[in-house]
Amino acid sequence: MIPTIVRHYFDAFARRDIESLSPLFAENISLQDPNCGLVVGRERVLAVYSNIFATCPPWEVSLYRTYQSGSGSIAVEFCITLSPDSKIAGVDLIDFDESSIRRIRAYLDQSSTA
Repeated sequence: MIPTIVRHYFDAFARRDIESLSPLFAENISLQDPNCGLVVGRERVLAVYSNIFATCPPWEVSLYRTYQSGSGSIAVEFCITLSPDSKIAGVDLIDFDESSIRRIRAYLDQSSTA
């Protein structure tokens, strides 16, 4: 079962909804992503997401498996479908508490079969 705050994160991401993402992020959130490196701070992370939303074609986000360690960390396997021939698969490791997401570490499948 995906915790509510993490579910809200993926729902807002799938809709490209910056306004809904903002209150989910801690002020000092960190994002580690192979495409942008390490980004720290809510406004900086939101700027990365805004850029992604502006430059990527429409997508569909599918969540597959989750693994939760304790009450504050979860791994979520996902696939972002950009077109029938273009998919981005990976795993997000998300640290959170009841009120905010503190850290997101994205690991992307670099294989040609993703």
